Amino acid sequence: MHSQKEKSAEEVFARLLQKATAAELKSFLITEAKQNHPLRHSLLIHFLETSGIAAEEKYILLIRNVLELSAWDKSRYQSELERYFAKAKGYADSQDYLDAFLMASAYITECAHHEPLQSDNRLSSSFGILSDISRSDAAFDLKERLFEFLWKKVKAVSTAFTVEDQAPWLQALLSGASDEQKLQQVLDLLVELTGNNRSQYGEVMNEKLEELLLKVKLEVLRQLNRTTEVRRLLEANKRIRVFRLELISQCMKQQQWDEAKELIKEGRRRESVKGAINVGSEWDEMLLTIAQKEGDTKAIRNLAMQLFLSSDYDFSYYRLMRDHYDPSRWSMQVDRLVNAIRKEKSYATKGIHSVAKILIEEQEWEKLLSLLDKNANLDFVNEYADHLKEKFPELMLEIYRKAIRRFAEKYMGPEAYRQVAATLKKMLTFPKSKELVQSLTIELKVNFRSRRAFVEELNKVVI
Repeated sequence: MHSQKEKSAEEVFARLLQKATAAELKSFLITEAKQNHPLRHSLLIHFLETSGIAAEEKYILLIRNVLELSAWDKSRYQSELERYFAKAKGYADSQDYLDAFLMASAYITECAHHEPLQSDNRLSSSFGILSDISRSDAAFDLKERLFEFLWKKVKAVSTAFTVEDQAPWLQALLSGASDEQKLQQVLDLLVELTGNNRSQYGEVMNEKLEELLLKVKLEVLRQLNRTTEVRRLLEANKRIRVFRLELISQCMKQQQWDEAKELIKEGRRRESVKGAINVGSEWDEMLLTIAQKEGDTKAIRNLAMQLFLSSDYDFSYYRLMRDHYDPSRWSMQVDRLVNAIRKEKSYATKGIHSVAKILIEEQEWEKLLSLLDKNANLDFVNEYADHLKEKFPELMLEIYRKAIRRFAEKYMGPEAYRQVAATLKKMLTFPKSKELVQSLTIELKVNFRSRRAFVEELNKVVI
């Protein structure tokens, strides 16, 4: 009934449109649009694209009207922006660089004045379009115009952007700096922005912005081949992690090991003071590299052990440590390492597996058997049983029996029942296992006879 009414209304609407003259429709739209803001913005968006208005003004008006539309129709606002950006990217892909530039620059210009747009990730996309044009084969005069836009217009409104938004802007500006003069302009701008980020007492007001400006400055100096200034900038700002890492890299390339080690140790101390999580791994890896270059056996041992414990037990560090011990002393270090792992908070989850793998590496089969017996978790036993089934078949069967009893007491459900049955079948591959498996299966059927699904699964074990 409802759809019939809608159909009837559409038919009436169609007939009225056919009868109305162009003058009547125009008069109606003029009157209605004055009062109906969404209609006015929709009309402007629809007709602006085919209007004779100059492209530069047209795209500004389009963005403004899309923004105004957001107050009444969020969905339409988003879809219009998506369409706008698809078109801008399409222009860039088809090498219509002028329209792509005008669309991206219009969005950036409006973005500075309207908060709803400032948090939109399309801002970085706009700067990305400008960066792509700078790197393309676009005409020289367009690239000059692009650089001037980024330099003059965006410079005036950059403070409206977040640090995250300023990063792609500065990168776009740098992409457009095609010669030494423009690079110097960018450098001068960075000095100005750095000054603006200082209080009247010379203190940094926004540390994230300070770091961004310094990183871009470093890139500019590199492009200008000012090696001495690059080094001076790195030295003066080694509190910044990436700068310190760059200095360390330079020292290591020049085999300045003592200086590199001091930079690494200081970096680790700074992170420790700040309360950073997982302090040390990257720093220790660099120290390990230096220790290997210097042939410092003691340092290699200590660092490899630290990294093994802090890296979720990466066995490449374990083997490196073993390679730098005399075989006669190594077994003592294995015990020391196992004891250290047992003290770790993660022993019950990850550590116990690393201990098992150490015992396998060292072929300590009796100790592995003891570990499985003391930790007769079914999954754990299953994972390492194949290493012991031929050496200790009877003892492994007993460990399995203990593990299955514990598992059956704790877990219920089809998946748990299938796991028990699968383990019983695996036990039957052990020598002289038939009697024990048969006895255990009967025991389980009696003890858990109320679990019909479990009994049915056990009945599938053919003994």
